[in-house]
Amino acid sequence: MRFQREKASFDFRLLLFGIGIWLGSLLAHQFSWPSAVLLLIALIFAIKLRPRLAILVWAVLLGCCIYTLHYATLQSSVLAKLAQQGESAKVIATVTSDPKISEPKVNGSLLREPRTSFLVRANWVDAGEIQYQLRLPARVLLRDQVPIKPGDQVEFFGRPIVTREKRVAATFVVDGQLQVINAAYRDWE
Repeated sequence: MRFQREKASFDFRLLLFGIGIWLGSLLAHQFSWPSAVLLLIALIFAIKLRPRLAILVWAVLLGCCIYTLHYATLQSSVLAKLAQQGESAKVIATVTSDPKISEPKVNGSLLREPRTSFLVRANWVDAGEIQYQLRLPARVLLRDQVPIKPGDQVEFFGRPIVTREKRVAATFVVDGQLQVINAAYRDWE
C-alpha cells in the first residue's frame, strides 16, 4: 500500500487582510482622507467584478479608519492645544529615536545654525498652573548637540509649535538646556 502525500495548501486570506490594513493606513497617511474614500468606492465597484476582493476592501477601510483615529487623537491632544496657544512648558520625556543633526543653511543673507532633532514620548508636561501626565509622541528641536540615546529620560523647557508632521502631536523648540535625568544604559568599560 502506497501513501500519498497531501499537498499543503496555504490560505492567503489572512495575509491579504494584513496587506489591506497596511495599505489602508499607508493611503490615509500619504493622501487625504477624501481621496482614500474615493479609492475605496472604486474598489467596491471592483468587488462586483471579483467578489474575492471583498476582504481586501474591508481591510483597506479598516486600515484607513485606524490611522485616521490615531491622527485625530494626536491633533486633539493636550500637546496640540498647547501648541495652538503658544504657551511654553516644562516637559519630561523619553527619547525614542537617535538625534539627527542638520547642516548649516543659508537663508538670504543669514546663516542658519545647525539644529538637533529627535523624537520623544512626552510623559509629563507642566504648563504653568496645570500639570499633565500623558504618553504622546513629540519632536524636539535643539540648537546644541547633546549626547543622548534612545531610552534616555530627558527634561527640558520648550515652546510647542504646530507641526504638519502626522506622527507627532507637537514639535518643541527647546529654549534652554536639555538635561538627561535618567540614562537608558551605561557603557561599561
